Amino acid sequence: MRIALVAPDDHSIWLFRKALITKLIQLGHEVDLYCKGSKYIAELKELGTRHIEIPFERRIAPISDLVNVFRLRREFLKSSPDIVHTFTAKPNIFGVIAAKLAGVPKIFGSITGLGAIYLHPEERTFSGFIRHYLLIILYRVANRFTERVWFQNPDDIEYARKHRFLHAGKEVLIRSSGIDLEYWKAKPNDAQRRSEIREALGYTPDDIVVIAVSRAQPQKGVSEFIEASRARSELPLTYLLVGGSEAPNSPTLSEEALTKESERGNFQWLGHQHNVRDYLLASDIVVHASYYREGVPRILLEAMALGLPIISTDSAGCREVIYPLFNGLKVQSRDIESLKESIHLLSRRHGVRKLLGTKGFEFVSEYFSERLIAKRILSELYQFDSRKNPPNSAIN
Repeated sequence: MRIALVAPDDHSIWLFRKALITKLIQLGHEVDLYCKGSKYIAELKELGTRHIEIPFERRIAPISDLVNVFRLRREFLKSSPDIVHTFTAKPNIFGVIAAKLAGVPKIFGSITGLGAIYLHPEERTFSGFIRHYLLIILYRVANRFTERVWFQNPDDIEYARKHRFLHAGKEVLIRSSGIDLEYWKAKPNDAQRRSEIREALGYTPDDIVVIAVSRAQPQKGVSEFIEASRARSELPLTYLLVGGSEAPNSPTLSEEALTKESERGNFQWLGHQHNVRDYLLASDIVVHASYYREGVPRILLEAMALGLPIISTDSAGCREVIYPLFNGLKVQSRDIESLKESIHLLSRRHGVRKLLGTKGFEFVSEYFSERLIAKRILSELYQFDSRKNPPNSAIN
């Protein structure tokens, strides 16, 4: 079979779809990638894929989006894929419509988080309000043509049903895109690497490092994380924020504000970093205080794979993987006092941190390996022959 994956860019495919591509090619299928290409195309081609350049723009661009519909339709007519599988909003809409116009037999969508545009109505700007309802209308049109749609949490399924852009029976719940456990799990030289990174960052062996890895968006809980870092404590607490200060179509904290916060001494902002694993290794507690409409936050899975305790919120996506006193602590969204107390509680108890980290590793190993998720996509979303691709028994 020829399977077309449509996504905004090659980076997201490399990060999130590599295991799926590998599994498909191992089974003898041909995989075409329709996306904006950059430095990851060479690696993706080495897996055995073919790349077709589609210049998706992140911002609203009606003319460009319409052109992409006809460009995709033309390419689909030439290659005749048996399956088109789309990821993120624009491909989920314009890629699906193009596939329908080209007569593709099976079309699958993926709503892996609803994002900042689905904030509570009172938090939206007027332009955000317009975009919100425009997307709902477009999703209603596009999802008429999908066979099934993959969701990563039940909150998003409920939202889709409430706003009538999902027909009953089309939803498939597979929590997260999974992670590469072989890369993230602990390795023999990690202790030495931890010491090296902490020394480079100026931390002492006694410092308790609390890290947040996120774009510097208020909806990601970054403001609450910074506020928590200002609290007085007798403990040697230091706070580390890793993530860029720019995000498309979303407000972010400015570089100036983040740099000024870094002058306080116990807070450090490093901006975007490629090797996040190193900074997690140097840390003791991982905080993700998001109220953004996430699928399942990847950083929480990565933290658990490294055996770190997590603190996160009772919000869509986050609540799927945070179990209080099992793998971490849960706080309410935007509750700064609760966040402070949770950080201080874990900071005082090294043994509890270690126990929560151990349980977290067991949890993510059992349910969130990217290889396991790839098998579930084949069996539950594509519904390939179960005798060749048996369904996995992981949580739904």
